[in-house]
Amino acid sequence: MAVAVELHPAVVRFLACQPKRMLIGGEWVEAGSGKTFNAFNPATGQALAQVAEADREDIDGAVRAARRAVDGAWAKVKPAARQLLPFRRVDRRGSRPSKARVLPAPAIGPVVRRTW
Repeated sequence: MAVAVELHPAVVRFLACQPKRMLIGGEWVEAGSGKTFNAFNPATGQALAQVAEADREDIDGAVRAARRAVDGAWAKVKPAARQLLPFRRVDRRGSRPSKARVLPAPAIGPVVRRTW
């Protein structure tokens, strides 16, 4: 039995911009080699996006960027304070809380249900 999978409109808009780049050091970058590959929805087998294919140099650059982040000021911020930062930014912008709580949850770790 096939299950219909409907993607959130924000996800559809994100996937429409092709190819997807890698987020390294706070910047969206293409693979150094320029290579890409297709990413598939595991539930349907449908190709979702064409994404950058990292090589050794890209991975080394990502590790260096991660090391800078871990060794920097962010590492000194306690996890309880980290999880509140996206919400403070949203509060200043006046965004709707329901939307704001859903979008950053995967980036900061807690499940959406616990962010309410």
